[in-house]
Amino acid sequence: MFDYVFPHETLHLNGHALDLARECDRLSRRLPRGYGHIADQLRRSSTSVALNIGEAASQWPGKRKTATYRVAYAECGETAVALKLIETLGLADVDEAMAACIQAHRMLRPLAR
Repeated sequence: MFDYVFPHETLHLNGHALDLARECDRLSRRLPRGYGHIADQLRRSSTSVALNIGEAASQWPGKRKTATYRVAYAECGETAVALKLIETLGLADVDEAMAACIQAHRMLRPLAR
């Protein structure tokens, strides 16, 4: 393995974002037939959280870094809406994915200011 550590790997937030992506992917695979559009959106928004955190962590401090964390924050919000929609429609139990989403959202908030 490599000894190099990328900036995002030092963030506790990164673990929550990866948990979120994993849980949402697992959940999206279990949605009933006919809900592929929700599954796709859930996967895209949840993985975007992790990807944007990685991008922001690698940027120099400044407006662009903050803006990229804001995108991750917004994607986390979109993920939360998709999870709530799945729950409201009675399609699946979203507790684990929502817990990961809440943790990521809480940690992103101060970075997005």
